[in-house]
Amino acid sequence: MEKTNQYLILASAHLSRNIFILREQLMQCAKQNGMNHPETIRQSQLLDKLIYEYQLGMLAQSKGGSFRD
Repeated sequence: MEKTNQYLILASAHLSRNIFILREQLMQCAKQNGMNHPETIRQSQLLDKLIYEYQLGMLAQSKGGSFRD
């Protein structure tokens, strides 16, 4: 059980870090290219997917499942 908890913490931290990095990149892209630029929209969609994955993992974790169930 301890290894599972360590995995959950690492998976959560990894996703959280990636979300932070992508959010920063998205803000820079929007400043440089504008909100409606295809690259800004693409990065926004990627960020949405990561956030959704993170939320699903947190929900599964709170219900006693694994982070990626």
